[in-house]
Amino acid sequence: AKPSRFVMLDPTTGKERRLAYTGSISTRPAYDHSTGKLYWTEYRRSPLFQQKVTSSLCYMELDKAHPRTAKSRKQNILYPTPDELGGLAWVQYSPKGIYSLHHRDSKGIERTLALPFGQEVHSLTWDNKSERFYCIITGDEGMWIARNSKPGDITSPLEQVTRPAYITISDLRAADGKLYYGSIASGRDEVHCFDIESGKEYQFSQSTYGSFSPVATKDGQVVMTTYDSMGYHPSIQP
Repeated sequence: AKPSRFVMLDPTTGKERRLAYTGSISTRPAYDHSTGKLYWTEYRRSPLFQQKVTSSLCYMELDKAHPRTAKSRKQNILYPTPDELGGLAWVQYSPKGIYSLHHRDSKGIERTLALPFGQEVHSLTWDNKSERFYCIITGDEGMWIARNSKPGDITSPLEQVTRPAYITISDLRAADGKLYYGSIASGRDEVHCFDIESGKEYQFSQSTYGSFSPVATKDGQVVMTTYDSMGYHPSIQP
């Protein structure tokens, strides 16, 4: 019943402190530890044509808590992903149905990789250990996790990390050589973890009605959203 907003949550007491209001968020936020900035995207409706809706890049410095829209002519931006090396990656889609991966390094040099027609990108993340970008791809074969074949080079051809399957996966995040995401492989939405080095997948949660949107913390825990009869709750699991 309240407008969309960013809050700072105390994990001990559960108290919230509002940081800033937002518009209609199109992709979940990602935090850049190197710069202290939070990146996300918001829907923007054309003032002339109500049916024309784009997705714009937004950012906010946590110490200032003042949301800003990036000054760029680029439209239809999704999944902004800092690489913790001063660079930023994101996904763009065109009205022709072509998705592309973009990366701008700390020197301002931008590189692009266009995906084949029929393949959609549903998440993008960066792993600090393998120094590669990982994304969720949807195609005729189902859904799978892919990564760029060369470390740090988003223009290198994508290679499969998991096999395509007709199982919905979502909200991909990576840290320290592990991938975290939501999956319905067990019959309900649960958090899964994929060890990149061993190639093994683990179901990380067992919830009443489901868990979503996992992200690993710097102290070795996983934060997620859990759903039960009382609604949605933030949860922390070792």
